[in-house]
Amino acid sequence: MANNTQNPTSHRLLRLKQVLEITGLGKTKIYSLIKLNQFPAPKKIGRISAWLNTDIDDWVTGCSSK
Repeated sequence: MANNTQNPTSHRLLRLKQVLEITGLGKTKIYSLIKLNQFPAPKKIGRISAWLNTDIDDWVTGCSSK
């Protein structure tokens, strides 16, 4: 029988609105940081851009430890 429990480090895709809520940053700031390689770039899935939740979690954790 398959184990249906989710791995806590499983990947989920986050849209921009969710990333804004999690980080507290604005859209312009996020894209400026992406250009400076200081924020994870979104993954392109067809015409949609989305971030891996683990990338955002790692960025938030890294910022809070500085």
